[in-house]
Amino acid sequence: MTSNYSLMNTPSPAKSLPPIYVADDNCMNITHIGTINTPSLNLPHTYYVPNLTFNLVSVGQLCDLRLTVSFSPNGCQVQDPQMGQTIGTGRKVGRLFELLSLQVPPPSSISAPVTDSDTY
Repeated sequence: MTSNYSLMNTPSPAKSLPPIYVADDNCMNITHIGTINTPSLNLPHTYYVPNLTFNLVSVGQLCDLRLTVSFSPNGCQVQDPQMGQTIGTGRKVGRLFELLSLQVPPPSSISAPVTDSDTY
């Protein structure tokens, strides 16, 4: 999820998606779905949420894509077991993990189907 519309590549209006409830119980609407594609991040099926304060990645969806996410006291790694490669890294900042890079393989190389309910 992101609130930075300029990061979105080919955004399309979101239809019939439930709102997002954040930690303070505020309700936020998803207005678009698209792909983020920057030198350090390639992330398909990303929600655009205008009032979001931070960009967020769903660990559950990464796992649904058959990627492996591991956490340690120093940081995190996202791995593609099919390719045998680390495709993302992050560092631990307080109690959160900040992704420094993430390159999700194109859908053709991932065998798990992705639907609207599986988006970020």
